[in-house]
Amino acid sequence: MEENIIYAALQNFENQANVKWDWKPAHIPELDGRLILTFEGHKLTFNVEVKTELRHHQLPDLQHLAKRHAPLMIVAYRIFPKIKEELRHLNIAYLEANGNIFFKEKGTYICIDTQPPLPRINTDRNRAFTKTGLRVVFQFLLAEEFINLPYREIAERLAVGLGNINYVMTGLKDMGFIVQLDKKRYKMQNKKSYWING
Repeated sequence: MEENIIYAALQNFENQANVKWDWKPAHIPELDGRLILTFEGHKLTFNVEVKTELRHHQLPDLQHLAKRHAPLMIVAYRIFPKIKEELRHLNIAYLEANGNIFFKEKGTYICIDTQPPLPRINTDRNRAFTKTGLRVVFQFLLAEEFINLPYREIAERLAVGLGNINYVMTGLKDMGFIVQLDKKRYKMQNKKSYWING
């Protein structure tokens, strides 16, 4: 899930700004990775902590993490407005999966807050984003024709339970990621968001 959030956030940010990026997984337990941003002749490196959502009670821990591993950037699926305001006040960089970003580092300042928040996901009730569900979603992304195969054939090809296919399809339909063209055919939409929700 963390890598899905990272790559969706970076792609959405790249769509808004002329920026190149390089993401490397972390080699220490406290962090999730290292991000290098290059734009307008500047190269900035951030240590990264990935979250699905941020809560107010997490801020003190993030402050300590920022002191130990400066400069720190929080990458999250979504960040509530009041939390973003506090992060800016603390001068802790952040990047949301929708591409909104803030950082002030080495004389470079950027703040983009124009993208609407992505829909909140309840993974407890949506079986499309369980570990098994993600295998199915990932295959749909790799080969979209899978989405129109019989459920039994999908299950056999991916070596998952037949019931899981129904849960995944229902979950994706509920979230608007799959649209039904007719009685037998489906089409995927909002593909960029798939990389976020896993």
